[in-house]
Amino acid sequence: MTASGFVRKGSRLAIVLRDAAVSSPEGERWQVGRRWMDKPLPDPRGLFRRDRDESLANAGIETLNAIDLMDSPVAALAIAAAALLIFLVLLPLIGFALELLLVLLVIWSGIAARLFLGRPWIVEAVNLDDASRSAAFPVKGWRGSGRAVEELKRSIVTSGTPALPASE
Repeated sequence: MTASGFVRKGSRLAIVLRDAAVSSPEGERWQVGRRWMDKPLPDPRGLFRRDRDESLANAGIETLNAIDLMDSPVAALAIAAAALLIFLVLLPLIGFALELLLVLLVIWSGIAARLFLGRPWIVEAVNLDDASRSAAFPVKGWRGSGRAVEELKRSIVTSGTPALPASE
């Protein structure tokens, strides 16, 4: 667990809210909190890499070969400056803007799902010493998940294993 609330679980990154570290009577360390996302975030870069066509990359080079750059050094410098500006400034800004929009879309869809569709919060207890002993429980409602976090902490401190009462 990092200070910002992120837990690395295998190959995915989970976002945990209102986390608290507790110790069991056996001395095991547990991280208890709400997990915001139950699936890994999509990788938009991977989608663009798979759909890339090699013929489009070669089309720009053929266009530059058609211009006789040796006759006009000013034109060659202008094209080089424009290409440098596009590749070093414009494309990274567009990529950053698209990723920011994607993150905002994921956040807003998560909020809508939690509020309007009644999607449960995942209350989880992660064993920091042995991740295979971690436990997760779906709990409806913000208050109910807060009570479940407190109950999990009490259960770990008293018995050493995460367990919720049957009423949750």
